[in-house]
Amino acid sequence: MTQGIQEPIIIQTCRAVNGCPKSLGELDKLREALEKAVSAAGFKTKRKEALQGKIKNHQVFKVCLAGCPNCCSQPQIKEFGVYAAAYPEINQDKCTLCSACVRACREGALDIENERIKIKRESCIGCGDCFNACPSQAIEKKREGWKIIAGGKLGRHPQLAKDVKEAASINEVPYYLQKALNIMLDVNNPNLRFGDIIDDYLERVK
Repeated sequence: MTQGIQEPIIIQTCRAVNGCPKSLGELDKLREALEKAVSAAGFKTKRKEALQGKIKNHQVFKVCLAGCPNCCSQPQIKEFGVYAAAYPEINQDKCTLCSACVRACREGALDIENERIKIKRESCIGCGDCFNACPSQAIEKKREGWKIIAGGKLGRHPQLAKDVKEAASINEVPYYLQKALNIMLDVNNPNLRFGDIIDDYLERVK
């Protein structure tokens, strides 16, 4: 597992960077912004010094980007994950109650109640399927942006990443990444995973 690991941080993306019908965000621009954040933090050089050039797979800080909540690139099990999301608002004047959006929503977040489409906000994951299904363009984007999650890992004590920010702008995401990188450098423990200190990180970015 130690072979071929050259850098202490990698940024991975899903297929949306090359075009995907499900994509809700521009991954190429986000990746460019995050690469600048990594450079500004001086993370590669400082982390290599701390690890004395011997970088094992579990010591690589993995950043993972996904173009939609399907999260094909698995950001939920990475140190820092980001995926695009768009949350709907119903224009009731345009809505014909055809139920196309209700049928399209696999989360069961849409329903017809008192001759109006009702959104169950607690169930909506911002996948955008309802936008594409609506034939009358009655569904508008109320909020859209990048959902940030962090602290995921596999290994002998696996855990899913925790929620950090609901709908961040492309200009906000680098700030959250830099905070994560800085705390890793501050701790300076080669045996500690970011998931082990995620609660401390969440306190810092509140």
